[in-house]
Amino acid sequence: MAHIRTNILVIDDDAEIRIIVRKILEGAGYGFFEADGVESGLVAAQKNAPHLILLDLILMDSDGFTFLDRKREIPSIQSTPVIVLSGKKDVQAVYKAVSLGASSYLVKPFTSLSLLQKIRKALLERSSSHLSYVFPIKRKISLQTNAVLTKMSQEYVCIELPIKLNTMEAVQIDSPLFRKVNFSTGTFKVAVPPRMPLSGGQYEIKLKYIGIREAVVEKISQLVRFWK
Repeated sequence: MAHIRTNILVIDDDAEIRIIVRKILEGAGYGFFEADGVESGLVAAQKNAPHLILLDLILMDSDGFTFLDRKREIPSIQSTPVIVLSGKKDVQAVYKAVSLGASSYLVKPFTSLSLLQKIRKALLERSSSHLSYVFPIKRKISLQTNAVLTKMSQEYVCIELPIKLNTMEAVQIDSPLFRKVNFSTGTFKVAVPPRMPLSGGQYEIKLKYIGIREAVVEKISQLVRFWK
């Protein structure tokens, strides 16, 4: 059977950045497509059906937020994960990008290692049964984002996500892994908040289960066996 190459679309108005990213991607064995704006990016995404999109927020004809918003209305690329690459470091930009569907956020300048780590995680999230969706449930505004489940026990889970949560904040996780044992949505509270972001801007957060009943404990035990 022929090997299917993983193709990545890079949308950035800076030609030098595209050249740098192309060298990194091709050096790691990924296929490469490029565009410099929202319109050309949408055309390239629909034409080439990439497995992943790397998106700058400042583009030739508009901005990355516009691309994310319009992408959601196109069925053929709705589920394509997007990693935002941007010089914007403010929390508002991260929240807006994530709320519009971005899988992750990487601040420029970045290293080839941090970029490749983000790419591997995003591709894993796309195909893995360990993909989780996390959002606060005790805020006036709910925010939904992707997260990676990294550890699990009968008492807690650890996740990595691009948002920093506070101690005792409640969240819900909806995961295909949970659904394997008919445990559709888990409710947790932040037990150990992150102090500093990991490389690439992700935060590792330890969550404890809330209100666990005996039946749920057994389901969690099954989850742990799946996880191991």
